Amino acid sequence: MEARNSEQEGVIKYDLEFRSTKITEPDFEPKLQVLNRWRSVLWRLGLVGQDPLRYGGLGFGNISIRIRGDAFLVSGSQTGHLSFLSTCDCAFVRDFDLARNSLIAEGECRPSSEALSHGALYDLHEGIGAVVHVHSPEIWQGFEQIGLRFTSETIPYGTPEMAFALQTEANALLKMSSSGVVVMRGHHDGVISFGRDLEDATMVLLSAHARAVKMKSRT
Repeated sequence: MEARNSEQEGVIKYDLEFRSTKITEPDFEPKLQVLNRWRSVLWRLGLVGQDPLRYGGLGFGNISIRIRGDAFLVSGSQTGHLSFLSTCDCAFVRDFDLARNSLIAEGECRPSSEALSHGALYDLHEGIGAVVHVHSPEIWQGFEQIGLRFTSETIPYGTPEMAFALQTEANALLKMSSSGVVVMRGHHDGVISFGRDLEDATMVLLSAHARAVKMKSRT
């Protein structure tokens, strides 16, 4: 089943107030090490990356980790081709407003186009410490068979509607577990996961991916 939305991958749709500067947050370096550790797993599996045959050759997928309050570190826009992220490949999101579709960030790289969706999940619950967004045709096409929650195919990525829809679905999942996976039906192949930390958020995503791949192999 194809989403009805036509979209262009990687386009930042939110209002961004960005300051180009070196990130100086005290916890930045250790958080970046953790982010790279789990991102490398996703990158090797092709869930995060860049492929000339997919999405017009643009980078896809992003990953973030909470720093303090609702502020978070997120992989930068169009960094999917990189197997390892350095300090200049990330952005620090200081604040955001879901209703106004706006975000304040700084760093040597602008934040991912999905940064507001990450913010929506941090805003939802203080127990969410990390968010992962990947592109998985297997999960996206087989989500019903493996029983995943999803947002409407009429809701495009990078919008307040998507942010609030993700909160609704994630809130339902939080009643049963500290982590979860939501399929973004209005964002081709888009899947987002969350958890207490990056291990939690990545492992629940990889479990869904394994189930989807297994299901696909049976058809």
